Amino acid sequence: MKIDRLTLRGFRNYQDLSCDFVPGVNLLLGDNANGKTNLLEALYYLSVGRAFRTRKEAELISFGAELADLEAEVTGADRTQTLRAVLFAGRRPRQLYLGGVKKKAFSDLAGTLTTVLFCPDDLQVLKAGATDRRKLLDDALCQLRPKYTAALEEYQRLLRQKGEVLRQQEEHPEYRDILPEYDLRMAELGAVIVSTRAKYLRSLETEARTFHKTFSGDKETLSLTYETVSTVQNPFAPLTTLYGWLREHQETHRRAELES
Repeated sequence: MKIDRLTLRGFRNYQDLSCDFVPGVNLLLGDNANGKTNLLEALYYLSVGRAFRTRKEAELISFGAELADLEAEVTGADRTQTLRAVLFAGRRPRQLYLGGVKKKAFSDLAGTLTTVLFCPDDLQVLKAGATDRRKLLDDALCQLRPKYTAALEEYQRLLRQKGEVLRQQEEHPEYRDILPEYDLRMAELGAVIVSTRAKYLRSLETEARTFHKTFSGDKETLSLTYETVSTVQNPFAPLTTLYGWLREHQETHRRAELES
């Protein structure tokens, strides 16, 4: 895969930028605060659908600008495609395009431009909690498995909505009646997420073990294990079995969920 061109308008410190890339290694040189990382962040956004330095899209838009327009032309498998994202100030939702055709969700663009990002903060993945490790895992899977992207996006959306229902259930007890519907769908999506993560880590372990063996002078053996909720006895079980275990987890935590 090759990035041919990147065009930015109103993104971070770039009012209007168009740059071409060459096959192979491209080196970005410049003084501090000139926008080298901003350019990388734009490419990363078009790859995974979010920035890596902020969760607030408004921060990606230049001061005083009404929108940010990011566009990249990429070539892969003898095919050239154009990715575009338009971010708006305020609450207006972003607009996404693939080949000039408007798309509803980023899952429709996933896998078109795949990237690997490493920055110093990534070292925290070894020291911090599981949240950072899940994020690292999801970032890779969302580029490799578009269906995983769709499942993860829907799960996160339902999780946010369910959280709002739980927060308001004291004032509106009738809201509790819709909670089982959330649980059923989230268990279905959760089974897909658990299964996909486990299979990916199994493949990653095979590759990582080989490299680690070389680094350690053949003195150590690396292993990776995937742990999820305690009711899931085997993350490689069929989806129907995983679904049952996740439903069991939901039932055992229902009272605590309502109280908290």
